[in-house]
Amino acid sequence: MTGVHLPAMSALPLPPGIAREALTVRELPSGEFPRLASVEPFDKLGFPKPETSRVVVGEDAAGRVVAYWCVFAAIHVEPVWIAPEHRSRPGLIRRLWEQVRSVLGASGEKIAFCNIFDEGLPVKEAMAARLGFQKLPGSLYFITVQRDAGAKDL
Repeated sequence: MTGVHLPAMSALPLPPGIAREALTVRELPSGEFPRLASVEPFDKLGFPKPETSRVVVGEDAAGRVVAYWCVFAAIHVEPVWIAPEHRSRPGLIRRLWEQVRSVLGASGEKIAFCNIFDEGLPVKEAMAARLGFQKLPGSLYFITVQRDAGAKDL
């Protein structure tokens, strides 16, 4: 926005009794992933896979992790498509899922994500629940990190 000046965060006044604290932001080496053991969701789901994950942390002056942002390769089991004339056959989706689950298990995957588009959502969500999927909170977004020359927006 032209002509708009926003002050740097360090220039913004803090509420009375709150002191500005120096924080360090860095990539956490995989050998330090156990430091996340008491932080959600790692306290319940375990640590990210070092082979496919990076974690950027914010640490306070004492070295305590006070923030994190994960970068990881997520396994997605999508898209799913069934020809219209076969969509009334519930056994087909179950058989597809059993084979997909077998593929995931053979490759050692513990979790997978599935994005379900809004069209026909109630039916799709019910099917996903019957197969054992759990709805996650929030909304799914994406960002183009680096644009190729001539790339067009979706």
